[in-house]
Amino acid sequence: MMISSILAAFLGTWKKLKDNFNIVEDDIPFDENPSDLKDYQLEPDEKKPDGTIQYYDEHENLKEKWLPPEQINELLKKGGAKRLYKVFIKGPWDGIKEMLWELPDETVEKFVDDKGYVYATCAYEKGEPKYILTKKRIWEKTDEVESIMMASNLSE
Repeated sequence: MMISSILAAFLGTWKKLKDNFNIVEDDIPFDENPSDLKDYQLEPDEKKPDGTIQYYDEHENLKEKWLPPEQINELLKKGGAKRLYKVFIKGPWDGIKEMLWELPDETVEKFVDDKGYVYATCAYEKGEPKYILTKKRIWEKTDEVESIMMASNLSE
């Protein structure tokens, strides 16, 4: 009886919520900030010469070294090094995240811009992140497209 009287006090609130809002089934991310995503940080304006590579030494310090392009190509052909591309990602979180991905040649031709960057959006399906690669100009206008799609005053 005590529990019933406590719950009865909330009936009006629950009725208002039920009348004013619709519950929509959607995939909710289990982890809105996956550990492999880093927050995007603006890069310095200084332009490094072609052939500059970055690596971490045995003490986890970021180091830079310049290699001639021919030597870089030899390393890539031998399989001793992987080419990673910086991917900027928009998703259900605030701001932009970034990751480094190894990409197949056909994807590089389609999606890598002149600075060597790739752009993606992330949506969660059944709690798992799904990434969709896009062209830069479409990626930059993602927020505008979403606001148009979510506008309630537009017809189908």
